[in-house]
Amino acid sequence: MNRRTTIVTGFAAALIVGIASATPVDFTGNATADFSVTLSVEHLDPLGDVGLPTNPPAPPEGTISGWDLDRLIFNFDEYNDILQVGLVFFGLAGDADGDGDASNTAGWLAARGGEDVVDLRETESVCIAFDFDENGDFDLIAGVSASDGDHKVAAFSGNPMLPAFAFGSEMPSQTGPMFYSPTLATPDYELTISNVSQVETVFNKTVCFDCIMFSGSYQDDGIGEDNINPGVNVCVEDGTPASVQVQPSSMNLLDVYPNPFNPQTTLRVVMDQTGPAKLAVFNLRGQRVAMVHKGLLDVGTQEFAFDAGHLPSGMYLAVLNTEQGSMTERLILMK
Repeated sequence: MNRRTTIVTGFAAALIVGIASATPVDFTGNATADFSVTLSVEHLDPLGDVGLPTNPPAPPEGTISGWDLDRLIFNFDEYNDILQVGLVFFGLAGDADGDGDASNTAGWLAARGGEDVVDLRETESVCIAFDFDENGDFDLIAGVSASDGDHKVAAFSGNPMLPAFAFGSEMPSQTGPMFYSPTLATPDYELTISNVSQVETVFNKTVCFDCIMFSGSYQDDGIGEDNINPGVNVCVEDGTPASVQVQPSSMNLLDVYPNPFNPQTTLRVVMDQTGPAKLAVFNLRGQRVAMVHKGLLDVGTQEFAFDAGHLPSGMYLAVLNTEQGSMTERLILMK
């Protein structure tokens, strides 16, 4: 297994009463403290989110990847017309190798060709996309783009299965303060969506939306990517912080062998229940270059041959999409 797909179950609703109006959150990078949300959180097996290596050495026992998401926290302030979001991680956001230093690459990761870059840059991404009118098409995406390492709020433009590459034109009217220099004392990522009423109808001081989320990198050897996709529906009332806890899901497994390859490889899918599935290959611009399978898959292991003879050398992404979520695996074509 090279990935653990993580989904959120249930809805986040405004359950706290007696607070008349919201106060904008002052971001420090510690989302739990900033949003003043009290929630007993079970430790949800973050070790299962560290990708197993295709070649030794394995991550040290007990490694917790900095991509491992604990929960999302939302705060809606109708008076200032802003939605504030806290992405709470089990460790230090962006610290792929879990060594407590987001700017240092641990020796075991470097030996596998991976890199842990500083300050959520290069291909590192923490992003959340919003479907405010809940029509199935995403309107905005906020966070860090894997294409250029910039922190921004932008129009959603791309494939929902690859949200880290779906940042379109920047939307200045929706930008707000972001925290993006995680440390051990300030381990989370926080952002603001301004002018919410421009993209969403506020009903009875409540804002509702669908969202998907991704955290990870394509230069860290696949360590620990977290992916909330398909997404969840969230409703949050003015003055009532809402917290959505990430729950482990049943898993569909995606593996590739050989990898690197030239020009053929095998994509192996393990299904834990029968259901519809799509297996496709994309380039790093988010363009689909092959649809490997579309339709029902039975419980068990299925193998699909993939021939990249018509493609140039480089990195590609195999994406498995099922009712339980999506999984992504890097493909390296070396001609």
